[in-house]
Amino acid sequence: MLDSCQCVGHAQGRVTGTRVLPPLERQAVLEISFQGSGELLGIPITSLGSSQFVFRDDGVIASDEGHIIITGPTGDIVRLKASGLGRLTGPAPQGRYVTTGKYETTATSWQYLNEVMGLFEFIVDSTGGFSVKIWEWK
Repeated sequence: MLDSCQCVGHAQGRVTGTRVLPPLERQAVLEISFQGSGELLGIPITSLGSSQFVFRDDGVIASDEGHIIITGPTGDIVRLKASGLGRLTGPAPQGRYVTTGKYETTATSWQYLNEVMGLFEFIVDSTGGFSVKIWEWK
């Protein structure tokens, strides 16, 4: 089934803000903001986003609500709503996070994205820098 996945981009960036939110059922909740740049479908991109993360008792970090705005060099915009899971791999925020997302755009150059799911693997270092690989799933 995953044979219909194809790598379509990459990006690098950094965490730009962290906000502690009220606990959810006694579990810590953080809102993380980030920005980055890279390439999607061969087009240079910049991205801005934020996501809420719940630190579960089993060590898993879950995000049910992430929102990202992706812009291209001509001002075209793609909206992405994402959710995923991850774990710390060292001192916070160092970790690996895997997410899925649904694209929405009216931009002609990116109409194709309205028909695929995005799959993302974020690797975050201890200083808040990250790299992400982007796949499509048809």
